[in-house]
Amino acid sequence: MSKIAIKRLTKSDLTLFTWHFKHMNAGNQKSINLNADIFIEKLYPDLPDFSTQKGKTSFLIDVSIYGPGAAPKHSLARKIVKGAAYKNWRLNGEFVNNPIESPERYNELREGDFAIMIFGGESIPDELKLILVAANVSEDESLHARILSLLNGASMRAFSSAELETVVDHPDIDDSHAARIMDIEGALEDASQGGLVGVEQLKRWSSKRNVSKDDLRKARDATDAIGALGEEFVNYYLSELQGSGAITSYKWSSSENAIEAFDFVVGANNYIDVKSTSGGFGHKIHISINELLHMKEFSDYRIYRIYDIYKKRAKLKISKPMQEFAVAVLARLDPVVPGVRVDNISVSPEVLEFEDEIEIEIFSLG
Repeated sequence: MSKIAIKRLTKSDLTLFTWHFKHMNAGNQKSINLNADIFIEKLYPDLPDFSTQKGKTSFLIDVSIYGPGAAPKHSLARKIVKGAAYKNWRLNGEFVNNPIESPERYNELREGDFAIMIFGGESIPDELKLILVAANVSEDESLHARILSLLNGASMRAFSSAELETVVDHPDIDDSHAARIMDIEGALEDASQGGLVGVEQLKRWSSKRNVSKDDLRKARDATDAIGALGEEFVNYYLSELQGSGAITSYKWSSSENAIEAFDFVVGANNYIDVKSTSGGFGHKIHISINELLHMKEFSDYRIYRIYDIYKKRAKLKISKPMQEFAVAVLARLDPVVPGVRVDNISVSPEVLEFEDEIEIEIFSLG
């Protein structure tokens, strides 16, 4: 699951880029500082212990740089390093040169510009999407102003996926801007489950930025992992209800039978299907024909929507009973014509009725 931060770049940070190192009097740092209060305390709290145990202070990381502006993906390998002489970890390694095809690309960066950092890797960072946002690049002006206001003087701040989506949700920020990468991850999530909306979003994105087979594979793997994590959150929530006496019993059905049409049963006949996303509540929900058929049969079959997952925390909304919805949808779909059946549908959460938001924090999660 992605770990996200936005950093205000200092002159020292800019020395990672060859042009700035040569043309600015900003010292010999040759790296971007990763503030310990954010990078370690918020994103990777286990990294110092792991580093000590393994005797490693340097970790190789695949870096994909986007921007400034509409500049495309620039892939390279660098390191996350902790030196004895400084308190923060750093994005380090060789200088970052301007690409041959864009010989002035990073020259536009200035002190006070921003780097949106999206790290991959749960306990140890192994991937970084670095999105550069420059005030004097026209495509970045609106986003730069929004980030400046949001950080309110902070040099670095952690964000959830849903929070980053909110930052870039503005009509002045182009749909193909690299900062919308969480939107694109949501589209990949949808497309990996066969969603037409996700495919259409990816087509608009890929007119300016490529989407690879590896991107789709990673999206499928991430969707599976998020689904499993969502069930962990609901299991914790139900265990708390049982402990308080609010419910007498429940069963985690899908842990025993992965093809079951529901994930949990509370009591004798209250069925739960968990639909999870690391992003915002509005991401599409995918419902199989098998799940719809069971919704039609059971009077108390509900969707538990897990979203905005961030480390040990997530948000939950519980739908009203889904029977009436399933009856209406199946009347149109099952079968479409003789011999043809729809395998699954995608649903905008806004068309369903949900109860109030619940916040969950798993204190026992690793």
